[in-house]
Amino acid sequence: MLQINEPIKDVGPLLALTANPIYEGDKAMAKSTVANQPAKSQLFKVTHGLTHHPLYRVWTFMRHRCSAKSCEYYRNYGGRGISVCDEWQEFKPFYDWAIGNGWKKGLILDREDNNGNYTPENCRFVDAKTSIANQRLIKTNNTSGYRGVSFRKDKNRYRAYMEVNGKTKWIGSFKSAKEAAVMRDCKVSEYNLGYPLNFAWQ
Repeated sequence: MLQINEPIKDVGPLLALTANPIYEGDKAMAKSTVANQPAKSQLFKVTHGLTHHPLYRVWTFMRHRCSAKSCEYYRNYGGRGISVCDEWQEFKPFYDWAIGNGWKKGLILDREDNNGNYTPENCRFVDAKTSIANQRLIKTNNTSGYRGVSFRKDKNRYRAYMEVNGKTKWIGSFKSAKEAAVMRDCKVSEYNLGYPLNFAWQ
């Protein structure tokens, strides 16, 4: 299971980044999203030998946010009636489609019609800037104004977090919401979780 033991305190240099999000290490963290799946789970059934491919995580989280009510992002996907097509209930057809339709590391799975389902006809791979432009606005009742960021009144600090395997993983606490949002985006991009980002990295 993914573990984040030490909050990252100094993110000042990251706020000026215009390149792809940073961080290269800790491969074990990324691999754990596959290695710790229940062996008998139909959601994560494996028959193809591709569980360590980056697209497997994209596929896993695509299905999770559409079908698991415990998922933090379910309300924006499955909760809005968005589903994954029958063809992509198995990983191999999704993998074949992705490879044949321009996937490469650094691109994000995006639905052209943001109210439509995950289907071959409605999906594409785009850079983060294009994906951000196509996203719905954050709800006005969000306490921080950023995805994956919450405010702790007792500490007077903003906390960054992300969801992995249906569980919330805390990244760290920060003085500003923007700092927390930058760090959250970096981690989501690093582990190719497929969640919407707060900023359009160029």
